[in-house]
Amino acid sequence: MIDSVTVNGVLASYERIGIGPDQILRVDLGGTIPAQDSFRLGVSYYGRPDAGIYYSSYNDGLTYVMNIPWLWTDFPVGARYWFPGKDAFYDKATVELWITVPSTYEVVASGRLKSIDTIGGNWRYHWVSSYQIPTWYIVFAVSDYVIVRDSFLYGDSTMPIMHWVKHADSINALTAFYNVPDMLHFFSDLFGHRYPFFEEKFGFVKLPNIGWAMENQTNVFWAIPIPPSHHFELIVAHEIAHQWWGCAVTPNSIREIWLSEGFATYCEALYSDHWVGGVSYHDYMAYLMIYYMNNGSRALGHPFPMYDPPDGAVWTTTIYEKGASVLHMLRRIVGDTLFFEILASFYGTHKYSSATTSDFLAVAESVSGQDLDWFFEQWVYKAGYPEYEYSFSWDSLSPDSFRVNLLIEQVQSQDWNVPIFKMPIDIEIYSSTGDTALFVVWNSLESQSFTLFVDSKPEGLRFDPGNWVLKRATFVGIEEEEDYELGIRNYELTVYPNPSRGKTVISYRLSVIGKNSDPITDYLSPITISIYDLTGRLIRTLPITDHRSPITELTWDGRDNQGKEVQNGLYFTKSEIGSFVQTTKVILIR
Repeated sequence: MIDSVTVNGVLASYERIGIGPDQILRVDLGGTIPAQDSFRLGVSYYGRPDAGIYYSSYNDGLTYVMNIPWLWTDFPVGARYWFPGKDAFYDKATVELWITVPSTYEVVASGRLKSIDTIGGNWRYHWVSSYQIPTWYIVFAVSDYVIVRDSFLYGDSTMPIMHWVKHADSINALTAFYNVPDMLHFFSDLFGHRYPFFEEKFGFVKLPNIGWAMENQTNVFWAIPIPPSHHFELIVAHEIAHQWWGCAVTPNSIREIWLSEGFATYCEALYSDHWVGGVSYHDYMAYLMIYYMNNGSRALGHPFPMYDPPDGAVWTTTIYEKGASVLHMLRRIVGDTLFFEILASFYGTHKYSSATTSDFLAVAESVSGQDLDWFFEQWVYKAGYPEYEYSFSWDSLSPDSFRVNLLIEQVQSQDWNVPIFKMPIDIEIYSSTGDTALFVVWNSLESQSFTLFVDSKPEGLRFDPGNWVLKRATFVGIEEEEDYELGIRNYELTVYPNPSRGKTVISYRLSVIGKNSDPITDYLSPITISIYDLTGRLIRTLPITDHRSPITELTWDGRDNQGKEVQNGLYFTKSEIGSFVQTTKVILIR
């Protein structure tokens, strides 16, 4: 409820328009105020909001303590429920918060702590955000926190790192957040700009285990368990990367949210490649692309663009994993050096303000000197991804000259605004002698033929071996001068759900060919599916001897060969069929 509204200290008339989260407070300013002039607007109000501020009793996982509360604010439109403000993505302001609580509690908020004053038996915390901040990143949390302290040294200056956690989590936090200084240093160097809020702080803030993390400016809200391990290492990296992409450079509107979530997800791959416990950049990107393709239409049942996603489709793999994949492909188009120059320039141009996809395109074109409209049009503003079918044949021109005839077809449905894609595709041709030849073909048609020349007799062809293109690619045939021996014609391995919460279904579809391309269903070589951890240690073997069924499903129960439950983390499935080997990844979370 509003008690009063003042303009420059004088009572003013006002009205409330609308209901719910879209309600507007309209104030009569008493006259026209010239542009660039400032004025002071005061709103005195009280009450208990329906949303935006949340309260919970404390559950430490062992006991349920009813008299220890937990109070926090929420996103993305929660701010308007607990204070009046211009609650818009594109708008930013400096902020001061005074929050009074009983002396047994700690208060953490955006920015830096300026002072703590004693008022009777209570403490009043004064937090200040001196950097520009959008309203949806203005947050605070209250509980009986302990502070786990660390520091970030960059150049000759040091910034405090402080994690507000429960007593029961304090030891685990030392391990789970151990690499935070390294992450801040890694991203500062990589983006060419120091952590954006160096004059204030950085830290994680524990909330009840309700299943998410939120990158609030200078303090990440952590509403998942804090394990005594690095299990959530790449989620930690994701939220830290948001300090550059989301907090400092903020999407201009919800339509542009991929500029925040896609960028932070891409940073998971970058840090995974740097982290000694991670997987390689290309392996992690392969995982992100597969995860998107297996889940990308689940929100609505059909593909939709990253830009301006429909209602109900904002927080989906199309924004996160596809967004990361688009940055991965842009890196391939412009090259490593120019790509990271683009990121540095985009950040430097728009830090502490908001940005649009058009702004990012303008920077990318300016830095690279290339026309990139075609790339953004198909990948950002349109839906889906290419589905390639390819085949090849070869002719012998002389003992050391061979002509390879490659046919590429795009077979994706063009419903729901899915285009025919234009992309450079790496083609690797290899021979029995071990020689390889790498070509780049620009594919842009539904059906397109290419002629390539090599010096050695071709034995096989690898389509996009570096996995630079977000796609599904199916080999549909091969014709040679000779019959060819028994081999795999088509093999599709699917792992779901991924991430898994204890049981993982491994499904494979197998098609085998013999001489003269006769399909056979009774292939005698055994099929073995094995589970490995990140160190390459064998965890579990799942052998299959009868595979005449075209589709077979196995279930991994999250246990090793001795029947013991394995720890949460990233694992690899490796399928072996004779000399044919294929791997994929599964994330196990309990």
